[in-house]
Amino acid sequence: MTVTIINQTQFQLEYDDSYFDSGRFAQAPTNVKPFSTYTFSACNRDGSLFCGATGGAAFKLRMPFDEPNQAGLDKLNMSVGFCAPYAGAYKASAIWSDSAQKAYDEAQEGTFKQTFFFAGKTKEEGAVQFCH
Repeated sequence: MTVTIINQTQFQLEYDDSYFDSGRFAQAPTNVKPFSTYTFSACNRDGSLFCGATGGAAFKLRMPFDEPNQAGLDKLNMSVGFCAPYAGAYKASAIWSDSAQKAYDEAQEGTFKQTFFFAGKTKEEGAVQFCH
């Protein structure tokens, strides 16, 4: 099973953690650069039979704090779940959580695409809206 992450922000999306109920990564997740895509994949565990690949991966979007008196980076946690069993339906999820296992638990059947809109500010205090 392949999972494609599309990072439509100016911030790096950092790979954080994974969970497997069955299977392993054929190509493991990694950080996703700003304004780019990355595809990772999962497959049967070596030597296993009739298992499939089911699990999840967690990421963190790291952004500068909006407040001028705060240093460092803020984070937005997101996780994706996937389910490609030997028998049964393919499922997927994308949730706001730092838990790869929770994303796996919430995977649903069918085509999955989710877009969220967030309000933000420019450096000049102007309003801006971005989607995720």
